[in-house]
Amino acid sequence: MSKLDGKIDEICEKLIAGETYRNIASDLDVPLSTLYDYTSKPEHSARVKIALEFSASTYADKAEQALLLAESDKNEIARAREL
Repeated sequence: MSKLDGKIDEICEKLIAGETYRNIASDLDVPLSTLYDYTSKPEHSARVKIALEFSASTYADKAEQALLLAESDKNEIARAREL
């Protein structure tokens, strides 16, 4: 039995929240390769793909907010664009 058994919901929630695989692996006290193997299993891969799509959307929203809230200063706009 793996430490990750039954943790797919938690992993997907963390991915949606924008956490990295490295941070998730650390939080769950497993090697990064174990997390990758677990999330690549056929029974999990579709859910993980959806979670990553939501995560990408969240990052796009954050970047848009940063651009909208950036001051007119060139440095602030450049920093916002990096997001």
